[in-house]
Amino acid sequence: MVEGYYTQKLTNGECPYKLVYFEVDLLRNIIDNPRYVISNNSFKYNISITEKYDNDETLDEKYKFILDNVGLGFDENNERIFAVLLKELSELHPEMQKRFSVYELKKKTYIDPSYIKSMNEGEWPDPSLFSAILYQIEQINNLCSNNDVTLFKSDYKNKPPIEFNILVLSTKKEYDNFIKVFDIMLSDNINQKFFEGKLDLIEFTNEDGTKEKYKGTIALLKEWLGKIGVSQEIIQKTIKIIKKVRSQRSKPSHNIRDNEFNIKYVQNQNNIVLEVYNAFRLLIDELSRIKEIKVKHSTWYVENRIAIQSLEEIKNKDNENYQLKICQSSQ
Repeated sequence: MVEGYYTQKLTNGECPYKLVYFEVDLLRNIIDNPRYVISNNSFKYNISITEKYDNDETLDEKYKFILDNVGLGFDENNERIFAVLLKELSELHPEMQKRFSVYELKKKTYIDPSYIKSMNEGEWPDPSLFSAILYQIEQINNLCSNNDVTLFKSDYKNKPPIEFNILVLSTKKEYDNFIKVFDIMLSDNINQKFFEGKLDLIEFTNEDGTKEKYKGTIALLKEWLGKIGVSQEIIQKTIKIIKKVRSQRSKPSHNIRDNEFNIKYVQNQNNIVLEVYNAFRLLIDELSRIKEIKVKHSTWYVENRIAIQSLEEIKNKDNENYQLKICQSSQ
């Protein structure tokens, strides 16, 4: 096999753990390709060819690769970038190495501090807001169950949706896809069966009581929270944010919208996820009090240690054109 572009760099003595930065369009193309399975934890991706395609003899070998520890960040213009270790790039097929090299960045970049911490210290950083909300849904289900019927149909613990993550591209289309999935995880995930025997599931829509319909799941949740004694302030905050997610989903669902790039979509995502997290935190405390259940939360949750990936946190002088300590010490 002909030696590839990054293999040559490694052969020439460059640090195997050097971070090489790329335009995010290349990462998006890989994520959208069904040949690959993607795992993510909000600050880095692991990408690998699926078993089906790995065993496909008709598929060109250059497409059969694995990339671990793919880090995310921004460039100086607030556009997403991603980083890959040189040693992993060097293991790609030479043709794929050449393709990656076309997208390589030479300008100023900033990498996520959580990624730096995990790679330098081998420690799992504080959970992201996305991980925290999955934890909260699980805790709400632990507090609210009826004969194994839980308030939320799924806690997505084993397989979180790939879209429930920080935006790879700060575009309207990416944000709309995220909101759609977020709404499915919230209002669409409320289990109507949970309210059976607790509330009337049907309401009359006219005065003579001849026309009836099933209540919506958000309305049932609001009614049930009031019935068990949750304060009106917490009910209002919980229902308001769930409805806010739903209302934002309704826009792309019923309208044809032009796509656009704007950094505001990253900021909008941070804001709405934080609102849900804060509302659910209050709700969990209230449910624990009402049900007289002392929940033993994870330490990070008790101390409210959440890794919020804001531009201000990522774009600082310590993260500029960052290289891991193992490479810094060898320079």
